Amino acid sequence: MYNRKKDEGAIILQCSVPTTDFPAAAGDDGDAGWKEFVVDADSPNETQTFDGLEFVFKIRVTACTDLMSSKTDLSDFYQDTDGITYSEEVIRGEDKQDDIDNALLQCWRHNKTSSRAVLWFLGRNDCFMHPHVAKALFVENGYDVYVLNYSCVGLCRKRGWVVRYSCAARTHTECTLSTISCFEFYHQPTYNRMPMPSHPIFIRLQTIPQKANYNSHCRTGNFDLYDSQIEGAISIMKSHIIEYKEVIGYAHSTGGPVLMNYLIKNGDDFFNGFIFNSPFLDWGHVGGDIAELVLENGFGFLKRLNILGNDSKFNVVKTAPDPDHPDADDFKDHTPIQYMDDEIVISAWSAKLWSQYFFDFRCRPLYSVPLTVGFVNGVTRVQNKIMKLKEDKKYITIKPFVCITSRADDTLEAEETLSRIDAIGPSRCEIELRHNAHDVFLSEEKSDVKMALEMTKSWMKANGFE
Repeated sequence: MYNRKKDEGAIILQCSVPTTDFPAAAGDDGDAGWKEFVVDADSPNETQTFDGLEFVFKIRVTACTDLMSSKTDLSDFYQDTDGITYSEEVIRGEDKQDDIDNALLQCWRHNKTSSRAVLWFLGRNDCFMHPHVAKALFVENGYDVYVLNYSCVGLCRKRGWVVRYSCAARTHTECTLSTISCFEFYHQPTYNRMPMPSHPIFIRLQTIPQKANYNSHCRTGNFDLYDSQIEGAISIMKSHIIEYKEVIGYAHSTGGPVLMNYLIKNGDDFFNGFIFNSPFLDWGHVGGDIAELVLENGFGFLKRLNILGNDSKFNVVKTAPDPDHPDADDFKDHTPIQYMDDEIVISAWSAKLWSQYFFDFRCRPLYSVPLTVGFVNGVTRVQNKIMKLKEDKKYITIKPFVCITSRADDTLEAEETLSRIDAIGPSRCEIELRHNAHDVFLSEEKSDVKMALEMTKSWMKANGFE
């Protein structure tokens, strides 16, 4: 438990529960299987500040037989039926000979012509694993469903398109530039090769094979990269039906700034309304205000100084601590997991999600993925654009939209999300849930997921989208 007004080191109360104290695995039958724990504040400093403080919580363990979305559920949703046909459309990047900027559009189309469609924008390290959402909100209401896997996200990973650029000269003695100096050049698209005065050769670009830690990377550090991919998705939708009468833009987390950046530049003519599921409008649980300040301002400055390139990584999770760490001896016999030439550490957060909602490991990582400077700069640029519009008393859209989020969001701050959503437009509806997860439709309890779906459906009905 932390003091949210201070940095991450301001601990109010902390505890650990040995796995031997966990309750036995139980079925999904109400309160069965829950075990309550009570932790007291026992240090002098804590009790002086919080007299009689207690932390009460419950733990339940299941055998993972009660998945809310199983492998069969997801697999069945991909199968053609009498009413719906599934297909995948590749959106080629501007450099037709390179796959790094490719995107992929998943298409579920009604065999009988539909007048409604939804264009779905995934979040960071996300993939389509939401058959229960697509059915309840869209398919059952006659919508064609299009899911945009923009570059380095979702099915792009499965297709082997998660690669990064490198200056070919970096591995040869012929390159007189330092690695730091090369960063600014080898991230340029291959069609923009250029000789530099201090470089003895042309900057030759190559792609390094798929890397584990570059999922959701934005190689340019600017979400304008995705605009042509969105245009490609819209073009595919129009090729199926010249003009849908109703189109909803649905975006989760990072999908929010990806979509909003497009709307700021290109307008909202194609869309009739929007559903934002915990949109990424402000850096949330990132280690306190100081860390947030660095994320929002520091990396762009460091990049301009050529100290960091867009493909630089930080917050890299390692199995073992540094050699001088007091716990280092505990890991001396441990062999790290190597995957795609990177060390990976399985994420408890992702594993918990997978235990309830099946997803293909080839599409969504089960391990902790570090942030890249390119991703951070891309997100921050859009967030700053939104705040500038707010200062200028301008909106991104006047069309109806709903923002649904949760106080229990462990990735973003719900308070900040709901504060900044005001800048998007006046025709908004804000829904703040209490116990739901970051993706409100992938929550731990079925009752919370059902409530989120029902409240979203109520908004759709009230605005003529159901």
